[in-house]
Amino acid sequence: MVQELITDRRRHQAEQIFALNDCARRAMDAGQFNAAVGAFRVIAEIGGLLRAPIKPPEAKG
Repeated sequence: MVQELITDRRRHQAEQIFALNDCARRAMDAGQFNAAVGAFRVIAEIGGLLRAPIKPPEAKG
């Protein structure tokens, strides 16, 4: 299974994005807007459009 994910990564990403998009639409229809935003955020992360925030350097003192 791991080898399949490695060799066909784009297809798996597309499948996950499609499923999350459906989940987000259903969440919006149900008025669960926080869940919809979370699903769209994961879609952006999978697509490489969103990265975790970079931590600022620690203050030396």
